[in-house]
Amino acid sequence: MENKKYSVYIRDTCLDSLDAHVAFLANVSVEASKNLVHAFWETAKDLSTFPERNICLRFAIKPGAVFRRANLGNYHAVLYEIEDDVVYIEAVLDLRQNLGLSLF
Repeated sequence: MENKKYSVYIRDTCLDSLDAHVAFLANVSVEASKNLVHAFWETAKDLSTFPERNICLRFAIKPGAVFRRANLGNYHAVLYEIEDDVVYIEAVLDLRQNLGLSLF
């Protein structure tokens, strides 16, 4: 069986949100900020092989859209969409905040 490969694109807004989370974490723990960056890039790489494995979510800001969430440790996650054979990583989320996300 041939493994399908997906192209992974990281939106500028995602990089902005990653930068903000890393900067905040660095004030608390430089090690934690490094771990978040490492987890982000590992997750982005992993999404090229099987992005469907993560749970589907609805996002209140964009009704009808189907997003998926991949956790980056205990407190952060990436939000992404799959369109054909392309994965678009939209944002890095702080899971301790109420973001208006709900499971299907």
